[in-house]
Amino acid sequence: MLHIAVLNAQSVRQKICCLNDTITERGLDSLILTETWIKKSEGAYGTLINQLCLQNYRYIHKTRTKKGGGL
Repeated sequence: MLHIAVLNAQSVRQKICCLNDTITERGLDSLILTETWIKKSEGAYGTLINQLCLQNYRYIHKTRTKKGGGL
């Protein structure tokens, strides 16, 4: 059985530890985050991804291509 969670992060910068704890404590196979507010063009992008991605997990990032109105 897969253990999956979906969270609306509304910015992950200040929530990295809590998100990683949630993955570990709940034994999640996958955590889907919306509204991460991370831009690939930001200088700290690589650092944020490294902090978000626990060992044996992958981070897949898909930026919305238009403003507002869904994914």
